[in-house]
Amino acid sequence: MDMLSFYWPNLIAGFCLSLALGLIGIHTIARNQALDSFVLGQELQSGIIFSAFLLNVFDMHVDHGLHSESLISLVIAITLHLSFIWMLKKYNLIRLEVSLVYVFFLIAINNLFMSLNPMIESHMVNSMLGDIVTASKIESILISLFSALFVLFYIKQRKVFLKESIDIALFSEEKQKISHQIILVLFMSLSVHILGLVFTLSMLLMAPIFMLLTHMKNLNYSIFYVLLFNGLSVLIGFSGLGLNDRIPTSVMIIMVLTMVNLLFFFSKRILK
Repeated sequence: MDMLSFYWPNLIAGFCLSLALGLIGIHTIARNQALDSFVLGQELQSGIIFSAFLLNVFDMHVDHGLHSESLISLVIAITLHLSFIWMLKKYNLIRLEVSLVYVFFLIAINNLFMSLNPMIESHMVNSMLGDIVTASKIESILISLFSALFVLFYIKQRKVFLKESIDIALFSEEKQKISHQIILVLFMSLSVHILGLVFTLSMLLMAPIFMLLTHMKNLNYSIFYVLLFNGLSVLIGFSGLGLNDRIPTSVMIIMVLTMVNLLFFFSKRILK
């Protein structure tokens, strides 16, 4: 309980982010952009590592959080992602192959920077598994409010989101993707910087994928279960903070999320 009393802003931020990411994930999958979100996650991680490398080289390093380091990493990630989108439009026939080559290139660059400056190795771990210690109380509260406002806005405007996703899925209307891309970049960047890439991609994609596996055809039910499973897994995962300090919080959350979704999947299969 002492740990939770200290980390309660991070708990609220993680809870609200999980809800926002789950809702975005429904439409990310509907728009066939799951691969893009994986690439974006790798770009965000590369941005974090490269910005940490630059700040260490010029002896301007600050704590990992939503400070100058985070802003630099976000600019780098957006630049990389715009380049990636350009590549896909130019070489759309080999979309998967281009994406895979690009991701492994980024991984190689990450390791190169870590080899040149071993002091930034912790950023690799933090960007993957999260670093809730460095997120200030004010930052966590602002992220919570922003995420909660998006969830409320989405629930009110879900039919608009649905229509746009259907138009893109059926008619490939590229011009409508920009709004979703902006939202995706924004929330993934916030999430990766605090709770890591593992948490971010799992909250974005796992529950919506299980909704597909169970042939959930009602959007309102899908929204309800995605919000329930993502939010519940964060609450249970954070409650284990005091049990074993060697287990990363994000890993505990994802283990819970996986079990909850598997229970839902098998229960649906049995009751068929």
